[in-house]
Amino acid sequence: NELVVVSETEFEYKGDELSYVITGLVSSNPTHFEMQFCITELKTDKRVRLGLNLLDSQQVKEELYVLTDDMDINFSNLLLEIETITQELEALRRKKEDGYALTEKGFSVKANNKAKAILKSKDMFKEINAFIGDSGVVGEEKTRMLLYTIAGSYKFDYNLHGVVQAQNPALGSELVSKIATLIPEIDQYHIDQTSTRSFRYFGNDTINNKLIVIPDYVGVIQSKAITDLKRLQSKGTIFTDVPKKSPNGELHTVKQEVQSHSSSIGACNNSKRFFENEPRTVLIGMDNSLEQNQRLMEYDCNVMSGTINLKQQENAKEVLQYIVRNLEKRTVVNPFASSLMLPSTVVNARVLSMQLMNYTNIVTLFYQHQRKLNKKGELITEKTDIMLAIDLFLDAIMVNIDELDTHTRNFFEALKKLFLEDENKKETVMSSVDIRQALNVSKSGMNRYLKVLLEMEYISKQGHKNTGYNYKITNWYEMNKIKDVLIEKLQVNNSEQ
Repeated sequence: NELVVVSETEFEYKGDELSYVITGLVSSNPTHFEMQFCITELKTDKRVRLGLNLLDSQQVKEELYVLTDDMDINFSNLLLEIETITQELEALRRKKEDGYALTEKGFSVKANNKAKAILKSKDMFKEINAFIGDSGVVGEEKTRMLLYTIAGSYKFDYNLHGVVQAQNPALGSELVSKIATLIPEIDQYHIDQTSTRSFRYFGNDTINNKLIVIPDYVGVIQSKAITDLKRLQSKGTIFTDVPKKSPNGELHTVKQEVQSHSSSIGACNNSKRFFENEPRTVLIGMDNSLEQNQRLMEYDCNVMSGTINLKQQENAKEVLQYIVRNLEKRTVVNPFASSLMLPSTVVNARVLSMQLMNYTNIVTLFYQHQRKLNKKGELITEKTDIMLAIDLFLDAIMVNIDELDTHTRNFFEALKKLFLEDENKKETVMSSVDIRQALNVSKSGMNRYLKVLLEMEYISKQGHKNTGYNYKITNWYEMNKIKDVLIEKLQVNNSEQ
């Protein structure tokens, strides 16, 4: 029989015959005390909903008498329980006036203290990454750290959206779903299937200041809601003209606005087609190596054999959630912003430069308990923030500027390595059967990769369908050289500051 604080605007109380869910803000004004009640009879699960002015005891008594007339309850006990709730809420108001924070339901002091200690640690990102691994995210060390920080960016002005390039929808969805568990559940909004115009009619509190989790973009793409979602991701608002009928029956047009300051993480098979050059959307590659596949299989076996400490995983998730909860919205000033400009010769240079700058600010905000403030109370970015941001974000830049998606790129790099092993080196010609056997790729997958490489003129095809085709690499374009140039430029610029 205690009042439980679910959040600052939601409370619960369980009586002898009734349970209560009370919603509303406990006002600091002692003359204002209106709250919304959902009262449930425990025996029959019958419910009534009403708003009560708890300062007017006569009105409370009269309204409760009418609404609970058909319930088999003790009315005197009901009034006593309402009075107890009122007293508890008044006590909470006095605590808030004295500067005490409300202790929410399920609040873990131990996890909160651990999170605060990590946020003040010099090796904060290493410790966070270790906790992400302990939570059950296998491998993908840089990718998982990038996704976690992007997922938490809904709390800041510099919010970003992460889209994982997933050839295998199951693996992409698994990674996204695991990262989502590291964010406070109350701040999440999950989407699997949606209708064409659903985003236009969201309430402003539905997805505002939340993490949107989309394990697989197929549902959003098939419903053709992807255009509205991309507009929300890039601009944060949707303005729609909708017809509305007046009291006299005449139709007139009104403007409807949906606000969405949010971050999002999701997996998409054809991310280049839908998200290339989007200002706030970061394309992220996955590790498709045999070593990563082996790590995943070993983890699955350990889970089935019971050798994984599930309690340790839950504790790690809880600490990571409290890390996000302890972050506050602040303005960041980056004295080294000019050093983060990419060369204009890079594809989508301006968009990627802004994304890198925003991500650097996100890194600074994660370090907000350790960074200095200027006279305006703004956080000041340090060089270590920039180097961390470059290290985590560089692979995402490479994914964005590459003509090929990550899976085709991995296949092409393996193909080049295979051809160079032959004595003819760059003049090597090889059949599709030999390629498939050497690289251990399925026939359908290999045909898909070869088709893309042919269209992009990275390889040429010789022969006839009756006698079989041979393939030769005609474009030995090295992405690693571009990567080395970007690393050198960014590091030189930062060393000169």
